[in-house]
Amino acid sequence: MALNIPGLVALIVFYAITFAIGIWASWKSKKDQKKGKPSEMIIVGGRNMNFFIGLFTATATWVGGAYINGTAETVYLPTRGLVWVQAPIGFALSLVIGGLFFVNPMRSKNYVTMMDPLQETYGNMIGSLLFIPPLIGEIFWFAAILASLGATMRVILDIEGYLAIIISACTVILYTLLGGLYSVAYTDVIQLIFIMLSLKMALNIPGLVATIVFYAITLATGIWAAWKTKKEEKNANRSEVAMVGGRNMNIFVGLFTTTATWVGGGYINGTAEIVYLPTRGLAWVLAPVGYVLAFIIGGLFFVKPMRSKSYVTMMDPLQETYGNTMGTLLFLPTLIGDVFWFAAILSALGATMSVILDIRGYLAIIISACTVILYTLLGGLYSVAYTDVIQLVFMMVSLWTCVPFALLNSATENIYYTAVNEFYQVPWIGKLETEYLGRWLDELLYVALGSIPWQIYFQRVLAASSSRQARLTSYFAGFGCVFMVIPSVLIGAVAASTDWNQTSYGLPTPNERGESSMILPIVLQYLCPAYVSVAGLGAIAAAVMSSADSALLSASSMLAHNIYRKILRKK
Repeated sequence: MALNIPGLVALIVFYAITFAIGIWASWKSKKDQKKGKPSEMIIVGGRNMNFFIGLFTATATWVGGAYINGTAETVYLPTRGLVWVQAPIGFALSLVIGGLFFVNPMRSKNYVTMMDPLQETYGNMIGSLLFIPPLIGEIFWFAAILASLGATMRVILDIEGYLAIIISACTVILYTLLGGLYSVAYTDVIQLIFIMLSLKMALNIPGLVATIVFYAITLATGIWAAWKTKKEEKNANRSEVAMVGGRNMNIFVGLFTTTATWVGGGYINGTAEIVYLPTRGLAWVLAPVGYVLAFIIGGLFFVKPMRSKSYVTMMDPLQETYGNTMGTLLFLPTLIGDVFWFAAILSALGATMSVILDIRGYLAIIISACTVILYTLLGGLYSVAYTDVIQLVFMMVSLWTCVPFALLNSATENIYYTAVNEFYQVPWIGKLETEYLGRWLDELLYVALGSIPWQIYFQRVLAASSSRQARLTSYFAGFGCVFMVIPSVLIGAVAASTDWNQTSYGLPTPNERGESSMILPIVLQYLCPAYVSVAGLGAIAAAVMSSADSALLSASSMLAHNIYRKILRKK
């Protein structure tokens, strides 16, 4: 049927979320039924619904599929237009009139349905007859909104409308029967928020759903690791378990968490940008080489002394040599470094989300930061390390999935040819002029030597079960960083080899627009299918979270162990 697979997956996830909330609300309804009349709890929510829920469910009830689709149709029709869009005004007037003349009498007499005053006035027999028109109205309204859904699904997902109608009807009937007004009201809140986000912000819904699923998996892994931490704390020093994982981290987890920590959003996005820039090119991609040198030097000269003395943070030997006061002063540069690094990697995520999902970057930054903070505080290094494993696997799969689609796009020239020949811009391999050799060496040494004195590095070293394992982790992690940067290099090369006029991005080029820093998400968005760009977005999110949690744990470990414990709270 040539299904829209991302759309179908997004729809399934939305239905699952709605159904789960409906089931939770039905459970809440069962608890509250013990305190009041079960029938009133089901029909009118026990008359204790708060203002926020009441407002959302009242609005969501009237904003149905026919209301949304019908308004768009009326505005579009040549014989109608905006002046004939009467439903919003009519709904507003009806709700205002209802509030002025009918709400107080109905609520003050504690009626259960709108038929109660009719039966009270005209008797049960007439009341039963008067029930027929509203029943017919409900049936036709139910049919109209489901028909609207079926038509939408048929156009967007390319599935038979009746399938969508049957599935939607069954889902609605099930959670409504289980929980009554509670289930209806709480699912209305989610549905109204979804309507507002989807229609007003023109979101990439499949991408948003995929991102939510990835964040949920990461958070669940972090919480599981936090539970594992609590078990370990019974047999070891609590602070050491939180900061260095009880010094028994296996080599597999150690290698993955060390690699994932250094492969952040700035590393992936920045590499693609440098390869793409006409004034730079591959010759100026120094971070991977610098990381390899840093991990080799660290493994040769620093790992064994640090691990053999069972230090907890990299500040311990400095405080041991120069005293606590000087150690406190030396903590400030590392704190500033972690803060700026945290900001840089979150900024890379914000730029990516704004391009692919069409949402404000700060929203992605706030949500990511809150997620990272939550599982890091709960589980310490265990949560950080185990989520790093998930995130690194996700990065590898996602980025390598994107590369073939970008390389084979019809707007892209062969990157082997453009590496050494000028085509759309100068060769992407770049060149190193003699006059810039000193600057090149300076930047390489800056990256190589400057990457060693970081708590995030020594935290992994000190968590290893032995000095030998710590050294092996250090050596292999450097080469892991090189492997992880290859997709970014290829994506930067693709960007430099693309005729942007053949894409929906158009001219001027990203470099001419000053958008080189967003070249990786731009390539994913304009040179790859939608579902592939979503995978790439997941890779950036994974890269960011794997580095952000490490930066957070790094700064908090030094603050707690070296400042609070050793200076502010001496025993």
